[in-house]
Amino acid sequence: MALKKGIDVVLLYRLLDKQSEEDAKIVTYQTEHTLGMSRSTDATETKDGTAQNIGAIEYAFSSTALYERDSKTIKMLYDAFMQNKEVEVWAIDKLDPQKGDTGKFAAKYFQVFISNYEESAAAEDNVEVSIEYAVQMVHQDGYATLTTEQQNAVQYAFTDTKKQTPEG
Repeated sequence: MALKKGIDVVLLYRLLDKQSEEDAKIVTYQTEHTLGMSRSTDATETKDGTAQNIGAIEYAFSSTALYERDSKTIKMLYDAFMQNKEVEVWAIDKLDPQKGDTGKFAAKYFQVFISNYEESAAAEDNVEVSIEYAVQMVHQDGYATLTTEQQNAVQYAFTDTKKQTPEG
């Protein structure tokens, strides 16, 4: 059996109020994200044993990426934090396609507010952007479209050895 690898799971973003206007965008140079889910519990001892009261799902959801200069997606996330705008986030597994040739892949869908935005800039390293998300309600599992352009956001195209001209 193959192991699921972090490199195959990417995050895509869109402002919630832009659903009808634009496609979701990827942040290039994503290095990691974490998704933790928990429920609070409250135990009550009874004469018959322990009775559990289970709370709602709570999330610990964050991501880190290298800061690409002129990244419109990172700017959008920064602006969403500053203006308290709701953001849609998809965690998409590039190696888990939906059956059939749909162009869709297994995904978790979230509506979030950005609760923490941090840029770290060590002298010898690339600037990193770390973001924490406050998830609204409960995420939804499903299948999301992942275009070839989104999959290859950082990849360059193959180029032939011949001189490159505007005509091709």
